[in-house]
Amino acid sequence: MYMDKIAVGPSCRGLINIEKPVEENLKIIAKAKGIRPQDLTVVVLDRPRHVELVKKIRGFGARIRFIDDGDVAGALMTSLPESGIDVLIGVGGTPEGVLAACALRAMGGEIQGKLFARNDDELKAGIEMGYDFEKVELKNKSREIEDDLDNDDELVIQSDLSDKEFDINQIQNEDLNEDLNDNKDDEISNYSLKTNEEVWNVDPQVIKEKL
Repeated sequence: MYMDKIAVGPSCRGLINIEKPVEENLKIIAKAKGIRPQDLTVVVLDRPRHVELVKKIRGFGARIRFIDDGDVAGALMTSLPESGIDVLIGVGGTPEGVLAACALRAMGGEIQGKLFARNDDELKAGIEMGYDFEKVELKNKSREIEDDLDNDDELVIQSDLSDKEFDINQIQNEDLNEDLNDNKDDEISNYSLKTNEEVWNVDPQVIKEKL
């Protein structure tokens, strides 16, 4: 199943609405960031289904950064200032949306998503299975409020296995430290992203116990 998504970083948390027109969300994001429309960068999966979306973004005046795959990374980039990405918009996998929501919850960002049917057959099958394509199925603003992530037991590990869009070696943020959940005594809750250094600095035995 596919999902229509919009994701932003901490500065725009609580401001977006996936049910609003693309142009309206982009206007809100640009205003919140204090930048001109032409300085806004939107990351979009390079897919034929996004032809109309691309027209709307370009019509607004924003820049587009196409990615071949990996919209989880695209969503996370909205919360990393060094990436230059302001917002992720478009249709991608539903599991990837949930993964991105868990990670953005730790990073203070926000993602919203609605189920998306690529054709009539998918729509019919989805409805027969009880899915609601009009409902906003994924809502995540931050770890401080109630959302669709119903507990604090999420663990997200993002590995950098290529030199493509999400290259950890290009991210120069030595001070990005966030708790993965609200349990301050949990050894595994320390999230650290450092250039050319060990990403996770916890006892492997702790990880085994958590799993």
